[in-house]
Amino acid sequence: MSSFHQRKSRLHRVGCSSFAGLTSAVEGPSMLKASLGETLCVKCRYEKYYSNFVKYWCKGSDWKYCEEVIKTDSTEEEKRVGRTVIKDNQTQLEFTVKMENITMEDAGIYWCAIEKSFADFKWEVNITVTVGEGFFYIYQAL
Repeated sequence: MSSFHQRKSRLHRVGCSSFAGLTSAVEGPSMLKASLGETLCVKCRYEKYYSNFVKYWCKGSDWKYCEEVIKTDSTEEEKRVGRTVIKDNQTQLEFTVKMENITMEDAGIYWCAIEKSFADFKWEVNITVTVGEGFFYIYQAL
């Protein structure tokens, strides 16, 4: 299979899909695609031990300089900042981030993360934005 087809098969469409068994403390989709104006839903799962920890969503191709977009307060209360919503479900061991009314500026590298002492756990999510049938924008870090 060509590398294009391998990359294409890893693209997920808008929606909130769950994942099978965890292989790290926090996991989510690796790549997502959304169309302009849509709402993108991202589910990030985590290990039970971290259910009462703060979870957050940040943007930036380099983890060290990632800018926090939104975070929980270690409860299940839904939080909103602008067009972004985060909600932790501590029973299902997953937090959901919704990005509403997707724009071209929303394309890029994001991180599902769990705040903890010393070094936070993180999972990289690459979001592409489509501008119309057959055309899409892929964020590429330089």
